[in-house]
Amino acid sequence: MARCAFVLLVGLAAGCFADDGRGQLMTAGTQEGTSTNASETGHTSVMDSSGMASGSETQGTTSTPTTSEPTTSDSSTGGTTEATTDDPTNDAGTQTSSTTDSETTTGSTTQSESESDSSSTTGIMCDAPMADCNQMASDGCETDLENSLQHCGDCDTPCEGSCLGGGCKPGKLVFITSKKYAGALGNLNGADAICNEVATDANLPGVYKAWLSTNYQDDPEHRFIHSNEPYLLVDGTLLASDWNDLTDGELDHAISIDETGTLLDSDGVCSSRQVWTNTQPTGYGFVDNRDCDDWTTTQQNTIGRVGLAGATTGLWSDGGCIDYSYCDVPRHLYCFGQ
Repeated sequence: MARCAFVLLVGLAAGCFADDGRGQLMTAGTQEGTSTNASETGHTSVMDSSGMASGSETQGTTSTPTTSEPTTSDSSTGGTTEATTDDPTNDAGTQTSSTTDSETTTGSTTQSESESDSSSTTGIMCDAPMADCNQMASDGCETDLENSLQHCGDCDTPCEGSCLGGGCKPGKLVFITSKKYAGALGNLNGADAICNEVATDANLPGVYKAWLSTNYQDDPEHRFIHSNEPYLLVDGTLLASDWNDLTDGELDHAISIDETGTLLDSDGVCSSRQVWTNTQPTGYGFVDNRDCDDWTTTQQNTIGRVGLAGATTGLWSDGGCIDYSYCDVPRHLYCFGQ
């Protein structure tokens, strides 16, 4: 009995005291309160085989620092680390992009300014009346301001009519060729081509045809534009007020100025001023075949009708000295603007 009482006493003693999990012993009353609190906080009392209570942490107690604090800490740390790592990268990227864009913009601005400066300085110094109206130094001073229909007197100043000496005058230009040509002119088309080539070389505007006929139909009356505007010499001198005035048998002034504006040089010999025409002063052609075989031959036994440069009467187109010349002898041409 005594042994049983001892055991019971020991058991009661063990039941009256417990470890609070902090290495402190407490009474049974305290144990109950603590157990309740431990349950609320995730702690529980477990009785071992000796009857002693021991404190142990449940999974909830362990998971609190594991899933909450480390996760929050890792996330916060990771976020901070990522922000710290990414921000300089982004800043660097932004800075690089900004620098690149800036360089590109600067390059564009420089190029634009360069082009602007280039366009403003491409004009070259020219001796009057020539000018660099197209602003291209590669072709030099390409415009004659005294004769250009597009740039009469100044660049980008168009002229509807004839630009003479830098002044715009309505009308058609007329000149006598400075050179002479034998009768093989290449037909009427060849003679027209000669007039246009001469005009181009002299920087004269417009299109030209030769005052020349092969028969009654292929003549100025049928080939030319009958202008209502004045006919002018290249120096601006009035030749006739219109087509009707031109073909009335008398001119206001002799056709004695060549394509360069130079007065025809006469040696006093009548024949040196002869001009191929085969045309009446009225603009109609002759029908007697005095046209150097349609202006295609220089044979010595063929002839062509001529006019007389320097005359203001009907002789300007037909006659003077004699009214014909041999086709192998070079003569002038009259060229009329169309």
